[in-house]
Amino acid sequence: FSGGLDLDTAATMPTLALSFAAQDAALGDLLRELTGATDGEGRLGHLDLRLGGRGETLGALVRDLELSLAAANIRFSYGSAADARPMAITLDTLDLALRRGQQLRGSARGTLLGEPVKLSLRGGTLPEMLRKLATPIEIEIAAAQARLRIEGTLARPEATRETALSFAFQARRTGDLARWLGVAPESKLPLALRGRVRIASDAWTLEQTTVKLGRSELTLDARRSRVGDRPAIVASVRSPLIDVPELATLRASTGRSSDVPLFSDALDFADVDLDLALQHVLLGRTDLVNVGFVARVREGRLLPSALTGKVAGNTFAGLVALDLRSEPPEARLDLSTGEIDVGALLRDIGAAEDIDGRADKLQLTLRGRGNTLNELARLSAFEARVIGGRISVLGALERPVAEIRVSEAMIGALAGEPIRVRLDGTLDGTALDIRLNSGTLADLLRDATHLPFSLAALAAGAR
Repeated sequence: FSGGLDLDTAATMPTLALSFAAQDAALGDLLRELTGATDGEGRLGHLDLRLGGRGETLGALVRDLELSLAAANIRFSYGSAADARPMAITLDTLDLALRRGQQLRGSARGTLLGEPVKLSLRGGTLPEMLRKLATPIEIEIAAAQARLRIEGTLARPEATRETALSFAFQARRTGDLARWLGVAPESKLPLALRGRVRIASDAWTLEQTTVKLGRSELTLDARRSRVGDRPAIVASVRSPLIDVPELATLRASTGRSSDVPLFSDALDFADVDLDLALQHVLLGRTDLVNVGFVARVREGRLLPSALTGKVAGNTFAGLVALDLRSEPPEARLDLSTGEIDVGALLRDIGAAEDIDGRADKLQLTLRGRGNTLNELARLSAFEARVIGGRISVLGALERPVAEIRVSEAMIGALAGEPIRVRLDGTLDGTALDIRLNSGTLADLLRDATHLPFSLAALAAGAR
C-alpha cells in the first residue's frame, strides 16, 4: 500500500488531506480475524481512499470533512473446513462518498455464491454519526429477481439509544434463490417477508413480522433477553393457513444418506417460551384445524408441552417432548381423542375409501430415539390403539357388506421388532380375532415396496 498525509496548520484556514491506496493485496489473515473462520481467503484488486477537510477547530474540521472510497475486484470466501458450500463473495466495484454536509451514499456490484448482486446505501452526515453515535440508514439489495430493503436507525454499541430497523424482502420465485437457500430450483412459490427489529445491548425484539410463502402465511412476535447467564426467547406465532403439500415443493433432491446426523453435536439452544396457534393446516387429503402448541425449551430440552387441535372434525389433545442433549436424542409424542369418525379419518389420509365407522377412543404413542434415519428406524417404537366402536366395510352403492364391532384394535412396533396389527371384536355377531405381522421399521426404510407379512384370523372355530 501507499499513501500520504498533509496537515497544514500555518495556513489561514488549517487543512487536512489523507490518501491511501492498495493494489493486489491478500486479505486472508484479515478475513479470518474478522469472521473467525479457519480457512478464509480473499484478495483485493484495487482500493483508493481519500479524506480531506479544513477548519480552525476540530469541530469545524469534522463538519467540513469529505470522504471517498473506491475499490474494485475484491474476492473472498470463508467457512469452516467442513462446510460443503463456503460463503463466496465478489465485489467488482464498491464506491462510498461522504460529501461536505451531505449524507453518506454508496453502491456496489458483485456476486454472492455466483449470483449477480447490486447494493445501494445511504446513511447520515458525518457530524450526525459522530455526535449521536447513531445514523439513519437505508440499504437496498437486488439479486435474482429478489429485493431486500432495510431502513431505520443504526446505533453504535456505546450509544444509549437502540438500533431500530424495518425490513422488507420479496422474491417472485423461491427457485431463483436456490443457491442461497438450498431450495429446489424449480420452485415457483413467491416469498414476501416484512417486519421490524429493535436491538439494544444483549437483547432484541422482533415485532409484527409476517412471512408469506405461496398460500402459507404466519406472523411472528418475539423478544430475546437474558435470564441469569442464559439467553431467553419469548415468541408468539400465528397463522391463518399453512399449505404443507405446496411447501413440500421447496424441497431440493439432495440424495441425503440415512446415516447423516439430523442434529449437530454443537447445538446450544436458548431457553424458549413459544405460543403457536395455526387456524388451518393443509396436509393433502386431510386438514388440521385450530392447532395450538404451548412449548417450553430449557437447556436444550423441549419439556412435555401441550398440543391440541382437530383432525377430520375430531378434537385431539396430547403432549410433545424432545431431548437433543441425550445420547442418542429422544422424542416423545402422546395423542388421544374422544369419540372419532374412523371412516372420515381413513378417507382423509388416503388409507381406505370403503370403510365407515366410529371409535370410542383413539390413542397414539411414539417414542423416537436416534440421530440418523437408520438409528430412528432401529431404536424407535410406536403404537396406535382404537378402543370400542364399529367398522363397516362398504360394497356397491356404499352399502355395508360386513360390520365389525371393535373391542380393541392396535398397530405398533417395539424398537427393532416387527410391526404388529391386532383386532379383537365381532363380525356380524361372531367373535373375531385377527393378527398381522410385518417387517420392522428398518425394513420399511430400506424398501417400502416389498414387505414380509403373516396373517392369522380366528372366527367361529375356524382359523
